[in-house]
Amino acid sequence: MKEIRLLSLIYRGGTVASRTLGNILYLLLPSLRKIPLKNLDVLFPQMPLEGKLRIVESYFRQQCQQIWELIFVYCFPKLIKELIEDDSAHNVIDELLEKHRTVLTLSLHFGNWELLGAELVASGYKLSSVFLKPRSSFVGRLFFKFRNKAGINLVEHNEIIRLARVVRGGGLLALIADHDGGADGARMNWNGTEVSFPSGPARLASRFDLPVVGLSMERASRGLHRVRAKVLYLPGEKAVSPDSMTKTFLDFIDGEVRRKPSQWLLLYDRFKKRTYDRSETNEFL
Repeated sequence: MKEIRLLSLIYRGGTVASRTLGNILYLLLPSLRKIPLKNLDVLFPQMPLEGKLRIVESYFRQQCQQIWELIFVYCFPKLIKELIEDDSAHNVIDELLEKHRTVLTLSLHFGNWELLGAELVASGYKLSSVFLKPRSSFVGRLFFKFRNKAGINLVEHNEIIRLARVVRGGGLLALIADHDGGADGARMNWNGTEVSFPSGPARLASRFDLPVVGLSMERASRGLHRVRAKVLYLPGEKAVSPDSMTKTFLDFIDGEVRRKPSQWLLLYDRFKKRTYDRSETNEFL
């Protein structure tokens, strides 16, 4: 008990220090505000610049806080449940798993998204996560080490046979869907801007009759977190085209981002105009 209290004090102290570091970086590195402001211009074109800058400042604090949280949980994985303020979203997942062997979870780079998978595994769920190889090998190694230590079964996006085995094996199959969909993605209108949205989640759900639940790990107060869940698709209720399903998924992501924009990964240029090489398409995801 004394150990938990001591670690709790360390965690809170690190939270304050990391947020202070975020404030300092915001002041010292104004060039890093450019892409976040560009994203916010698309999402909130009518918002005054002062409001957008407040969001970006909060974003810097939360990104530094996220790094501290991951370090803390990596060192003390058994304490992850102590960081969760509300996990009532588990009720939604449990109801789906009672009726379906496998549930597809769709999430986004929101709040501390890396803690979401670790929290689900710590809560007793069998979790496999589909991933894309990151551009930065250094970042990739850090995330891989965290996910492996958390007990998440990692499946690369083009390992179709492994994906099929995971679906047959049951449990949760996790996808993060707010990245660029590439040449094979579904062209969607996001607040007046055309984006390529990953078509893989809808194809997976359609091919294997999987229910889809949207999940997010929202940062609450005092360094705590809240798991949120929303059912996005139930197989067998009515015929839904993959395009319509994909639009539902994009609407979920858009809703989460608009609710708490400072908790989204704003440093990635979401709305950049891109050209695609059709030879790099992926037939499944």
